[in-house]
Amino acid sequence: MPIPDFDDSELWVIRITLKERYGEEREYELADGELQLDPSDSTLTLCATVCWSARDCNFVVFKVAEQHSVVSSFMVGTNNSVLDRSNTTISQHV
Repeated sequence: MPIPDFDDSELWVIRITLKERYGEEREYELADGELQLDPSDSTLTLCATVCWSARDCNFVVFKVAEQHSVVSSFMVGTNNSVLDRSNTTISQHV
């Protein structure tokens, strides 16, 4: 079953959260990402993605199931190497 795109309600939550976090409207981009959701299977799954940059850090939210997302943040050094990375899984029950 394909993973649905972010709906208007989910994008509203992202928009409001970014405004509260940074104190101003923050631009984000919609994209598609490919993730290996099952570690025992090499198949890549196309996932709706939201990404933005702030304070020398890049953030990505992957929608991995209905009302379930993974947030990844990473800092990139001057030579494009990843300096720091973290992942958080979010389940949203509406």
